Amino acid sequence: MGIRQSHLRLLSLLALLALGALLPGCGGSDSTGESTAASGTENAQEAREVQEEQEVETELKNLRAKDLVVDCGSQVFANKQSICTFARNMRHAYYSEVVGGSGKAVGYDPGAEKDFRVFCSGTVPHKCTGFKDEGGGIESLDGALIFFSP
Repeated sequence: MGIRQSHLRLLSLLALLALGALLPGCGGSDSTGESTAASGTENAQEAREVQEEQEVETELKNLRAKDLVVDCGSQVFANKQSICTFARNMRHAYYSEVVGGSGKAVGYDPGAEKDFRVFCSGTVPHKCTGFKDEGGGIESLDGALIFFSP
C-alpha cells in the first residue's frame, strides 16, 4: 500500500501542477483575446490617421500645383481668400495653445480686425477650414483654407 499512496501523491501533485499551469491563462485582463482586440483597434486607428495625413498632403500638393494656395513661409500655406499674416497667427496659436495644453487656438485676423478660433485636423500637414467667432457659430471666413506643418 505504500507504493499506491506514493503514486497517488505523485499523481495528485502532477494534477495540481498542471492545473496551476492552466489557471494563469484563464480570465484576467491580460488575455490574448483582449490584447489582440486592443491591438487591432490601435492598428485600425493608426491606419486611418496615416490615410488622412496622406489625403491632406495630396490635397495640399494639388492646390499648390494649381497655384490655388500661397506659400506664406515656415511651412504655412493659405488659399487666396486667407492672408498670410492670419495663417501664420493661426499656426502659432495652434502650436502654443492646442499642443501646449489649453486646447483653444485663437488667432488675430488683421483683415477682419478680430480674433477667430481655429478648427484644424490632427493630421500633418494640419488643415484648417472652419473658424469660430468668439460670439457664435462656425464661420467659414469666405472659404478660408490654411495648411501648416511643424
